[in-house]
Amino acid sequence: MNFASRAMGNNGITARVLTTATPGAPGEITVALGGNGVLSSFVQPEPFVCGRDVMILTAKDPTMTTVEKLWWCRCIWENRHKFSYGRGAGGQYR
Repeated sequence: MNFASRAMGNNGITARVLTTATPGAPGEITVALGGNGVLSSFVQPEPFVCGRDVMILTAKDPTMTTVEKLWWCRCIWENRHKFSYGRGAGGQYR
């Protein structure tokens, strides 16, 4: 299963792991809440589990398209400057 972390590349996926944890569903968005890739946001195409300081966003409207989700990922990413220099996004959303 894919392991989503705070990485900026490869859809945030840094490993494939064996786990018994309940996976996130395909189509959900992962958002890094800290680290160098703060607010890196990706639509996950496959089931996944995630690491520490990663938020999982689920669409309120189940008919939301992948294109719309990618637009939201871009909007989130464009606000990363507000959370640089040690001001991680984690405290804002918990």
